[in-house]
Amino acid sequence: MNRRYFRSSIHELETLFENQRDNGSLLTVLEHELEHRKTERAANLRRRVVMRLTELGISPAPSTQKQQALWFESVPNRESDGIIHAVANTSTRTQKAADDADLSSATVRERIKNHSQRAVPPVTNKPESILSAWTALEVLSPPAFRRPEDLASGDPKRVAKLDGLQLPWERGDKSRPNYRLFYQVVLGAIRMEPAVELLVEHYGDTRIEKPGAVGNAALAVVIVDKQGCLVDSPAVTVSSFGWGVMTALEGELEDLAQWSKVESHLAARIEEILQNQTMDDVDRNQPITRAALISAYQDLIASLGLPVDWLEPPQFAIRSYTYFKDPNPPEPILLNSFFLTDLAFAKKLFVSQEAPRNLRRYLGLDRPAQIRDLIRDNDALENAVSPQNTPLARWPGPDRHPLVLLQQAAVNIAFNETAASGLIGINGPPGTGKTTLLRDLVAGVVTERAQEMATYADPETAFEPTGLRLNVSSAWIHLYKLDEALRGFELVVASSNNKAVENISSELPGIRAIADDASQLRYFPTVSDSVHQRETWGLIAAVLGNAQNRSNFKQRFWWDDDKGLNSYLRVVAASLPMDANAEPSTILLAEDPPLTRVEALKRWQTARERFRKVLKQSQEWQQRLDNLRHDVLAIPRLAKAYEAATRQHSDAVRQVKRLLQQHHELTRDIKSASEELRIHTSTKPGFWARLFRTRAARAWNEIQSALVELQQKESSLQSARSDHERTTRRILEAQEKDGVVVPDSAFFEKHPREVHQATP
Repeated sequence: MNRRYFRSSIHELETLFENQRDNGSLLTVLEHELEHRKTERAANLRRRVVMRLTELGISPAPSTQKQQALWFESVPNRESDGIIHAVANTSTRTQKAADDADLSSATVRERIKNHSQRAVPPVTNKPESILSAWTALEVLSPPAFRRPEDLASGDPKRVAKLDGLQLPWERGDKSRPNYRLFYQVVLGAIRMEPAVELLVEHYGDTRIEKPGAVGNAALAVVIVDKQGCLVDSPAVTVSSFGWGVMTALEGELEDLAQWSKVESHLAARIEEILQNQTMDDVDRNQPITRAALISAYQDLIASLGLPVDWLEPPQFAIRSYTYFKDPNPPEPILLNSFFLTDLAFAKKLFVSQEAPRNLRRYLGLDRPAQIRDLIRDNDALENAVSPQNTPLARWPGPDRHPLVLLQQAAVNIAFNETAASGLIGINGPPGTGKTTLLRDLVAGVVTERAQEMATYADPETAFEPTGLRLNVSSAWIHLYKLDEALRGFELVVASSNNKAVENISSELPGIRAIADDASQLRYFPTVSDSVHQRETWGLIAAVLGNAQNRSNFKQRFWWDDDKGLNSYLRVVAASLPMDANAEPSTILLAEDPPLTRVEALKRWQTARERFRKVLKQSQEWQQRLDNLRHDVLAIPRLAKAYEAATRQHSDAVRQVKRLLQQHHELTRDIKSASEELRIHTSTKPGFWARLFRTRAARAWNEIQSALVELQQKESSLQSARSDHERTTRRILEAQEKDGVVVPDSAFFEKHPREVHQATP
């Protein structure tokens, strides 16, 4: 069959389908054309065509029937229905916009008034509903900008205006030295204030302090290279707000949860329009023209059905630079919430009943088996800070001040509660030392990872071959994966407050974050100084977050020939031999890489043994402290036993005195039980007196038994006294000699504020 619609765009085919839904012969031709197209948008249209052919009683081709069956088997019906509804709703909105070209906010407001009040989705605690509601909030919360340079990290030089006779790439703008130039064309923007105003008017806002809505939200971004050609797909990113605000105003709140699916349709539509208008007869990619941008913009706003008085047309592009050795295009400007992709994935996990424990706990499905209040429960707090629950390492902060009690308890609980998996929340107002305790968490994780690393006699065995390889510059690079035992020690610092994350990530490597006497604590400071642009002690953290930060990190950490880690590792791997005549790079001079495998292995073994020695010392100290803790816990029991032995000894003494007074009328003090027993044994009655149990013999036996019991009580008293005194002495020596603070009952009585308040 000839491909009658070979040169038609997918947009034209969609319009053709809407206008010729009852033309069976045309739909058959259309289905055949779509069979040759591989985009997701074409696949969706083809499914609709097949369904319509089935409704008309026309059997699709066998291959079509098979693909249709496979698609419905692989996608849950409820989810696919929601996606189809959301996409179809967008298509309907496109038709409405076409019918009403001068759509304004007043028109939209009138439409809303004419609608009966839409039912708000029911409120439930089902995880899918929670994630859908969260997604809806994120869809309607875009990053806004007031000035174009806000999208370029505040650098106005990176803003390229589109208002001249020529587009920036048509003028032949030059890139920065050692960088490749790209343009991120902002394909129009929506004004936040009127859009949010109408949303609040429609749904209301009961908050006392209502947040303001200022600035604009970009509708989409198109990435092109220095010549103006589209980068490899995906070259288009679409903002969720433009689609989400109209979906919400039309009352389709449940559809907001389908954004991740709708986004791909909108992006593919824009990319296809641009490609169709920039392909010549030999399918060669040509620079984007102004007409192509306008066409894509007009189609986008028609698809979204946005009022014209909310919109700002395409006016500028953002210049983005990547290091010339980096083969990848720049990351797109941040248009949407960080969480949208993760929320969609989390919802998918619940739908497939594969949600992990931490996600279930985060959403409140799995609750802790027991909750203990460390502020009021001294036993729980004492156990939390016990030596066996305390990490072997701590952060060597300035002056090496230790954590206060609740900080240490938080660190210990964090490690023990999350050993396999789990979540822990540490709350506290500003200035209570949350960042300080985070450093000890980092130290503990680094030490645990080092313990695993030290199990490898040869570090090469930590990398397992995958059988995969890459062909780079006529050479094969074999790919390896890290041993499973070394995974799971990664640390990511994240927050809704970008500045808080930046502060933590920036402070950890800083030279002022460690004690002055920790001069041996250095870890690739050459690279770290370059990454952070200041003096640091080591490469332990980096400020990432926005695209500019990530780009700077990649260039300085890896690609920089003078200070990048790439140069160091190439020398170690012998792929970059040291040239005796060339000036060595800074990192090679400062970090002194091993030049042979034998030398590298020797250094590894030296470092491994040194770490093992220090680790053993820490473990011995931990055991000593644990023994001391058991002594502290035993003190109340030993004191009680000593008191009981004293009481029993006194009772035995009184019994002996009573018997002696009764039988001999003695008033003298009792000597030691052993001496009294010796004296009394010497007065033992004769055989016949004992045989006939005379009165004297009976009295003698009674005193003898009392003295034997007194001897036992005296021995028990001495043992109890010795145990109590010896244990008390060990505790006092540890306190006086080693400065150990013992969280016993006296501590809790003497230092109540140290329990309830943590200092930075």
